Amino acid sequence: MKSLVFSVFVFAAVSAQAVGPVCGPSLLEKNVSYARATEICRAEGAQQGREHLLAYLGERENNCRVLNQNKLESDGYRQCFSEILSVSFSVLSCTTSAQRQTEVVNFSRLDFERVIEEHGRVDVPAHVKNIFRTLVHAALKTQSLHPLLTPRWEILGYKDSVANALAGADGQVIASSALWEGKNAFSDGEIAGILAHEIVHVLQMHNLEFGCKTLEWMDADIPLEYAYENFMMDFNPFSERALSRGRISQKNEFEADLKATDILRAAGMDPLLMAQALKKLASITGQGGMSSGSHPGFDDRIKRVSDVK
Repeated sequence: MKSLVFSVFVFAAVSAQAVGPVCGPSLLEKNVSYARATEICRAEGAQQGREHLLAYLGERENNCRVLNQNKLESDGYRQCFSEILSVSFSVLSCTTSAQRQTEVVNFSRLDFERVIEEHGRVDVPAHVKNIFRTLVHAALKTQSLHPLLTPRWEILGYKDSVANALAGADGQVIASSALWEGKNAFSDGEIAGILAHEIVHVLQMHNLEFGCKTLEWMDADIPLEYAYENFMMDFNPFSERALSRGRISQKNEFEADLKATDILRAAGMDPLLMAQALKKLASITGQGGMSSGSHPGFDDRIKRVSDVK
């Protein structure tokens, strides 16, 4: 496994809408015009910040026109346009879909099982478990759970000399033994900073958010597991897909850092422990201001959480 410091599991959720999208095949059943349907989908796509979906709508509609020789009254065009609406609905409803959340939960569990099997499972020390429980209790005092979120709140350990922690979609967190043993072992406060960060990933449903972003780029209604695997196959760091991946990942890392300070404060701990944890990681990795693509540089992250009151 290639570890990424503070890596949130592959998936990571855009703030859920109160209701599902209007855009979808049902618009045609209601005799909404093609132009009006496109307008509705574009408006909802823009509201969710779905830049790629907006591009897809334009390109795919043009293809439908060409394939059907601009015969908008034809069955072929109607079927083609209906497929556009189906894909759009899949993307726009993703972050409010119980099915998609279940997909992410199941995939994250399998991935964590693989990590633990590959590295070897180790017991998490009692004091680390206590820190985790304290932080979860504090976090739930500051934020209510999303209706789709039913976390199991469990921390498991795996053997590794690289300090790391990962958050699954269902509240399960796995942490490497390097956090509490070895010459670079972290203090209890630094461990608290790391675990608070991972708890934020769970509560903000960042796994689902990231999964829905991968689906947006597939231009098809497919399982998130396949969308993610395809999405991550683009190894060109300057491609639009890679840049999009970096933007959402880095946004989520900044959010997890900042909200972790709230959890620490609610737990009666110093919110600056988040900054201390990041400084520890920076000193171990030597990355400093370097961005890993999926994570912003430590210098920027440390500065942001050092200014919290």
